[in-house]
Amino acid sequence: TDDSSVPRRVGTDTDWSTLDAGGSHACAIKSGGSLYCWGSNGSGELGIGSTTEQLSPTRVGTDADWAGVSAAVNHTCGLRAGGALYCWGNNSSGQIGDGTSTQRTTPTPAGTGTDWQSIFAGYLQTCGISTAGWLYCWGENEFGALGIGSTTDQRSPARVGTDTDWAAADTNRYHTCGVKTGGALHCWGLTGDGAIADNTAWKENPVLVAF
Repeated sequence: TDDSSVPRRVGTDTDWSTLDAGGSHACAIKSGGSLYCWGSNGSGELGIGSTTEQLSPTRVGTDADWAGVSAAVNHTCGLRAGGALYCWGNNSSGQIGDGTSTQRTTPTPAGTGTDWQSIFAGYLQTCGISTAGWLYCWGENEFGALGIGSTTDQRSPARVGTDTDWAAADTNRYHTCGVKTGGALHCWGLTGDGAIADNTAWKENPVLVAF
């Protein structure tokens, strides 16, 4: 548990394929598709069925078809190879996407679809893109960070506009940004810190960022 100012090797395995680090925890997928998480676990963000912290990589369930993972401050989301999306951990603002605000300590389906291609977990929000290029966001929406034209929290995936050409997104507590397949960059949410390159208080819908 000692801090380290230099890289330390995590275990001895050499078959890790992808990873993401959250607030005080990290998760990684092995080449065979198994998912492991470790670190802080006060909200169940490790997905292992408890809130006990883990000092070394601990396997999440027994499934071996995980294709992607995104770790936020105290919740985590994972994408399965077949396109199903799961989230777990803190759910105070509905960021798990299961229609409730109940904390989850094991992977829980987000929404009902199985056509997800990417996932982006933020502070108290989550956004995902479907194979059709649709962008969805859910969770805390105090300053319009979900991009749905309102400031109402969403406990299930809510579609952002009607565009079908979203390629990537990233979300933080108060704002979100997304990139279209043609390369256009859009941001929305709180603008007071200049994060959206706009002088108004906040934007509840995607705003094109131009320089």
